[in-house]
Amino acid sequence: MVDMDEESEKVAVELAAQGVIGKRVDQMESDFMMALDYMIQLAEKDEDDKV
Repeated sequence: MVDMDEESEKVAVELAAQGVIGKRVDQMESDFMMALDYMIQLAEKDEDDKV
């Protein structure tokens, strides 16, 4: 029975960690998408210069 409690505790800790990580990812996602968009624009501009 003790093993089950330990297992439950591990699951609870993992879920809590995922929740915290999920929150951070949501906050970072918009910044990341903006940065990605910027990099794509730079790459396209670079391609235009080469042609």
